[in-house]
Amino acid sequence: MAFAEINPFCSAVLAHHYPTVPNLGDVLKVNWWQWQDKAQILVAGSPCQDFSSSGDRVGLEGDRGKLTLKIADIWHGTRTPFLVGENVPRLLNAKDNAFGTVLARLVGAAEPLQPGRTKRWANAGLAVGDDAAIAWRILDSQWFGLPQRRRRLFFVGINFRNAARFFGKTPRVVQERLGTLPAGVLFESESGARIKAAGKTTVATAIGSGSVGSYCNELLAFSFNGSGGDVGTVSPTLRSLNHKNSWANGGSHVAIAYQDEEGYHTRRLTPVEVLRSQGFPDDYLDIEYLRKPAASYYKYHACGNTMSVPVIRWVGNRFDSLVAAAIATRYL
Repeated sequence: MAFAEINPFCSAVLAHHYPTVPNLGDVLKVNWWQWQDKAQILVAGSPCQDFSSSGDRVGLEGDRGKLTLKIADIWHGTRTPFLVGENVPRLLNAKDNAFGTVLARLVGAAEPLQPGRTKRWANAGLAVGDDAAIAWRILDSQWFGLPQRRRRLFFVGINFRNAARFFGKTPRVVQERLGTLPAGVLFESESGARIKAAGKTTVATAIGSGSVGSYCNELLAFSFNGSGGDVGTVSPTLRSLNHKNSWANGGSHVAIAYQDEEGYHTRRLTPVEVLRSQGFPDDYLDIEYLRKPAASYYKYHACGNTMSVPVIRWVGNRFDSLVAAAIATRYL
């Protein structure tokens, strides 16, 4: 349908692989009314720097943090039935209840939702409001066949009025039936933890996450943090910094230790290894950029910002199967 990417190199990569798909650019400058009723699903990965441990942690007060709220505006404004979003886990418990504010905007609540007596949002749950329902869950790339610890918060949503046109039902029927849908239908495992959310039609249930896939890596990986405290057989989370800032952070990129007849040595992960740790083909970023082969630091930056392929594929497949099952069983 369309992309919305502003990074020049990432835009060039998308144009190379998907030449017929338009890139709308800056989401703040797009007339989203022109895209009403044209898409079935919105996939959004808003900037994480204002929530991330490596960022400023200014939350929704930051210019990039505010883009998380923009997801809701685009989703409802385009009247798209379904949503898949992604951000860092710190969004869950960022200052000023940022996640509750985002949830409220997504589900149509007048006030920010609250996590309950624990004052902390669970790692997985479901919130149902007047306009929509949102389920969220933290997923880690290392359990999807990748040699990288990359915990990310994923949330999926259904807009009742927009989905009603998709399913051929009234919004009230879609809302009422989804509100009683067993948690085990949304995710394959369920825990007994429960939280309360504000609003007359809201319900939230924390759901336990299971493991998917396996990983295998014979090397030792660690980041250049000066202490080596994160050394292990699985790579730490890949970060995204520009070339200038990377040197001030000891290179930012993950290093590995390898052994030969002279002992152990260290080196940085190569762009190909970084691509593999995210599940991409080895040559995915081998494009011509600025009239020459793309430099490595552009590739590192792009890989640090992307979603892990097996993870988003699993989310998409689960989404497809659940929607298909709902249609087949006439649950919705």
